[in-house]
Amino acid sequence: MRRDREAQRRAETKLWSRNFIIIALSNLVVLCGGNMLVTTFPFYVVKLGGDNVTVGIAAAVFSVCAFVSRPAAGWILDNKTRRTVLFVCMTAVMIICPLYLVLPYIGCLIVLRAMHGMFWASTGSGLNTNVTDILPKLRFGEGMAWFGLTNSMAMIIGPATGLMIWEKWGAVPVFLTVSVTTLITMLLLTRFDFKTIPKRKFQIEGSPIKWAVNL
Repeated sequence: MRRDREAQRRAETKLWSRNFIIIALSNLVVLCGGNMLVTTFPFYVVKLGGDNVTVGIAAAVFSVCAFVSRPAAGWILDNKTRRTVLFVCMTAVMIICPLYLVLPYIGCLIVLRAMHGMFWASTGSGLNTNVTDILPKLRFGEGMAWFGLTNSMAMIIGPATGLMIWEKWGAVPVFLTVSVTTLITMLLLTRFDFKTIPKRKFQIEGSPIKWAVNL
């Protein structure tokens, strides 16, 4: 009995589980990809003939769409599914990156950048939600601190890597790198144990976006 209690205690306080390592690495890679494009995308717009105003518009639509998409993503994560949000949004990011190269027109880039902001932000919301599902309660603060460290690492690694690739090889490897690393992350997440959302017997009142997300 004592051994059983000890084993249970270790299980309840284990932080560096397979699930935690997978979700932390996934967050690092996704954020690195996003930060790579934040620093290099303006150069791509200028290369295609855009001016400073166009660069500003592209950055603005990305940020606005990222901002407005998070509440909807959060509602789906709470009420529908954890897995689908991540895989649908990451698949969209993986497809959008090569489309930047296939559709090298300013108008198309603005539209794609808006879609990219929406799906990238929703991916981030999904990763943050899933990590809270698997952290042990007794080490929740410590776990979130380690997970948050991947955000800081991505802010260092992503821009530097993106600029290095741009300087040496140009735009094509930058976009393809983000797309390929997103695919690898999706494969990694197939080993993650997602929480199943039980069907609710009642509706939660007061949600301002409930009418906007009807899946």
